[in-house]
Parts: sequence; C-alpha cells; structure tokens
Amino acid sequence: MAEASLLDEDGGVEPLEGEIAEMATVEARHAASVRALARRLQQQFRDRVIVSVQNPIHRSPDSEARPDLALLAPRDDPCREKLPAARHVPLVAAVVHLLPPQSSRVAPRAGSRA
Repeated sequence: MAEASLLDEDGGVEPLEGEIAEMATVEARHAASVRALARRLQQQFRDRVIVSVQNPIHRSPDSEARPDLALLAPRDDPCREKLPAARHVPLVAAVVHLLPPQSSRVAPRAGSRA
C-alpha cells in the first residue's frame, strides 16, 4: 500500500485485516525496553534467528503488522525483494508497560479535615 502511495512508509498507521490501524507513539521508555529485549534475544539465539525490531511482516494480502519484536527464521533470501511472511516468523512480541498501582491512600476532599 505504501508503494501505491496509500500509506506513508514512515507514518503512524499500519494495514491490519483490510483496515487502517493507528500505531501508538513510541516513547523513550518503550524504545529502551525494545532495544534491551532485542539485544538479549540476539545474545541468546545468536545466528539461529534474525531479531527484527519494529519492521513490517506480511500477514495476508491486506495486512502488514509491525510488531515491536519478531524472531525471523534464517533464510538464504534475506527478504530484500519482499517482506517476511508470517510462516517465517516463529515469534512476535509486543512490549507493554503497565501503569504503577494506584496509591491506596485517598487524598482528602477539598474543604474536609484530613
């Protein structure tokens, strides 16, 4: 779709199941976590997989996902002419940051005595 100028290759959207999905903004904490996990996976698996960071994966004719991380099966063809297909991707990962638990202490209401 980017080739047909329907989508900007560097834009904040991705085609998923025939729909245009907006991608979340990547913030510093998230980017640092993705880099750290990618480094760890590369150290662990070495040459047995290719660690792909936030790159598109061809899922179907109308769907390209851009996961935070994907492990790609090594191939003789390094996917220079086309995107890796889902069958070449044994693992896809999304990095999620949970919000810290809310404080159990309740702030007093304005005008009340604490």
